[in-house]
Amino acid sequence: MNWRELSALRDCFGIVRYSTEFELPAGLIEKRTGLTLALGQVCELAQVWVNGRAVGTSWSAPYQMDITDFVRPGKNSLRIE
Repeated sequence: MNWRELSALRDCFGIVRYSTEFELPAGLIEKRTGLTLALGQVCELAQVWVNGRAVGTSWSAPYQMDITDFVRPGKNSLRIE
């Protein structure tokens, strides 16, 4: 392996934890349009929780999850590991 390959590999070691809160308008849920969370770049896999409930694990592209049944109107919490 060269230095660049090792540098890229280094970026994927360990568990990264990300958490945030977001507001969801009530009308969006009432329409039942479906909400998909796009996770972006993932090195191996991503475990997702919404409002303290496990949504699931994504391990292949595209890294997306349906979170429709886990969100509620108003404030929601999101955790990704």
